[in-house]
Amino acid sequence: MRNEEYNFISFKFMLVLGLTTSILLSYIPLTQSCACLAAEIKKIEKLGGNNYKFDFDFTSPVVLSAYISTAGKNQKIYELINTVLLSESDSNSVSINLNDAFLRYAIISKDENGKISDSYSLDKARKYNIFFEYYPLDYSQNLTFGSSGRSSGLLSGPAGIAADSDGNIFVCDCGNDRIQKFDPAGHFIYEFGSFSWDEKNTSPNNIGVSNAAAFNEPVSVALTPKNIFVSERGNNRIQKFDRDANFVLAFGGEGKTLGRLNAPLGIACDRSNYVWACDSKNDRVQKFDANGNYMLEIGGFGYGSGKFNEPVDISIDSKGNIYVLDSGNKRITKFDEYGNVINEISLKKIEDIKQADAVAVLLDKIILAGITCGGVSRLAAFNQDGTFAGYYGGSYSKIAGIAIDSDANIYLSDGAANKIIKLSIKPDKVSIYKGLENVIKK
Repeated sequence: MRNEEYNFISFKFMLVLGLTTSILLSYIPLTQSCACLAAEIKKIEKLGGNNYKFDFDFTSPVVLSAYISTAGKNQKIYELINTVLLSESDSNSVSINLNDAFLRYAIISKDENGKISDSYSLDKARKYNIFFEYYPLDYSQNLTFGSSGRSSGLLSGPAGIAADSDGNIFVCDCGNDRIQKFDPAGHFIYEFGSFSWDEKNTSPNNIGVSNAAAFNEPVSVALTPKNIFVSERGNNRIQKFDRDANFVLAFGGEGKTLGRLNAPLGIACDRSNYVWACDSKNDRVQKFDANGNYMLEIGGFGYGSGKFNEPVDISIDSKGNIYVLDSGNKRITKFDEYGNVINEISLKKIEDIKQADAVAVLLDKIILAGITCGGVSRLAAFNQDGTFAGYYGGSYSKIAGIAIDSDANIYLSDGAANKIIKLSIKPDKVSIYKGLENVIKK
């Protein structure tokens, strides 16, 4: 990178930082980003019950986890929270309910009627610490896998991707009409699917189940603890599999009536295992239960608030909020779980933007979009208020899918380059702890 280009980017970042709560961009040098690591617990406040608020003095956004650890050795034995983002917008504080941990380690107890005691065993508390681990929000590319081909582990036009709780990655290998599963290191695990045209796709009395377990342009994959859902653009349907890739059922079928689909693209599952699908050519998003029964429709063609002009991708945060990438209107619309509009993020503020193909939500606070501008594809980041906050990673051929695992690693499918890119937070972890006895006394 040229010095003048670097200076411009640094100035741009500082300008954004001064205007809004910002994120650390991938091109900020590690020597700068590490300034946020010299921190301490400023204050502990009991909120009621066994809820405690911990205030820190971080100078930049960090990703934080919390555990119960043994006193002395600080061996982590119980997870309290995992990978939450703290920034100035949170007042650099986090609230933690310690009730279950206190019961587990006999710091509090229940009487014979199940009522929780108001007193604490300080002798027990002295055996444990509350242990925080944190690191700067500073991404770098550390893994690429896949290349062009038809053999297992190779890819052709990869599209949507998803990550499970173990960090395994499921890839819609669209050009090869299959789904492939990889471990977190990019090693091939298994594949399922082959090409098939759904001959009964247009029948008004059929939901598109001929030639099940085969695909015609699989473009998006969504996961629940028990199932895998795949949307097929070519067959206008969604298929459901168990986690061993055994076919369960299919739903959709070409049409405009409720429950039917026309070129479905991005799909996502919420915390109740409902399936939300971008019904792109019908300019709407539809909600289905886990058995494929229609439940709700939002959108419809239009340019006004809550309307769509070819929605292409969707993401759902841990609170049930829904983010729809509206390609034709070049915006991301945020809905609540009932389909009510919360706010909109215009992508037109990005100079020379041509198109947008993928969306994801990072740690419930940062909205990521795969966009094409200036002849390349970039991963753009936005704050919840819609402020453009910069880019992660570098330049790519076409970001066709974005997945985020439980450790906040970001996976991109580069559909034109036939590869998957992994962006990870630099492992500059720092820890800080406080004895539970001292927490209780606060």
